[in-house]
Amino acid sequence: MNFNFLKYKNVYFTISTTLIILSIISFIMYGLNFGIDFSQGAVLNVSFAGNAPQVNQIKDVVAKYTKQEATIRPIGDGSVEITFLVNKDQKSITAEDRAKIENIKSELDKEFKINPDKTYVEEVSSVVGSRVQQKTWQALLYTTLFIIFFVWIAFKKVSRPVSSWMYGVAAVVALLHDVIIPVGIFSILGHFYGIQFTLPIVTALLTVYGYSVMDTIVVFDRIRENLLRRSVANFEDAINKSLNEVAGRSLATAFTTLLPLLAIYFMGGESLKYFALALLLGITFGTYSSIFLASPLLLAWSKDKLQTNKK
Repeated sequence: MNFNFLKYKNVYFTISTTLIILSIISFIMYGLNFGIDFSQGAVLNVSFAGNAPQVNQIKDVVAKYTKQEATIRPIGDGSVEITFLVNKDQKSITAEDRAKIENIKSELDKEFKINPDKTYVEEVSSVVGSRVQQKTWQALLYTTLFIIFFVWIAFKKVSRPVSSWMYGVAAVVALLHDVIIPVGIFSILGHFYGIQFTLPIVTALLTVYGYSVMDTIVVFDRIRENLLRRSVANFEDAINKSLNEVAGRSLATAFTTLLPLLAIYFMGGESLKYFALALLLGITFGTYSSIFLASPLLLAWSKDKLQTNKK
């Protein structure tokens, strides 16, 4: 390849900044429709003997016994997942809540016939929900700090024209870009389509963290090699040459990764659908950021540094 990737870097920055701002606005306005993993309540998994009834029919049954809004999600094979989120003031599900759920189950059996062997209730307390949230934030924080430290150590031999720690910061900026935008999209999906933000989606986003940083480090490593070989005239040429050398590999890797994820999304069933969607979004934006964001950021910072030194 012989493409000038850096010619339109301001366009890349504008696109990424716009998407991040829109994602943050969406998150502030709508928040995330947290599933039972991050909250407290109960999930009634109902397996029907025949085809599952319409969602509106199930809602009518639920409304007879509780005023709390329930999320109803078909999960394939004639099964439905009904999530009941209780008040945050409660520490756990009460006997009254359990009685309501049992009444709903009995009513569904009476009207539509359920399979009792495959119908069950799962409960999550507020302690478990808060612990999951805490551990998720800790995982993101520790992973981010470790990435900065690792990249800083790995690139100590190339401290010009940018300091080695800047490689780590650029990698983390790209990672945040790859996570914030999918989170913003799930915020919109949760608000308008009721899609829940669950633990499998968090797992997918953490996977994106690892995938994306690997792709970015491959590009940075090629920049380091070209700088150490002194085969280029300046830093901009080193970045452009490196991107041309690895872009084909990055795009091919992303394409072959997206193919099975598309198969999982369309044919893997309801339980894996949004896990696959999170990976699809993260890997797509991760490939974009590795080529069009992380390395151009290094060039922008190097020019700022040179201008400062000139002053």
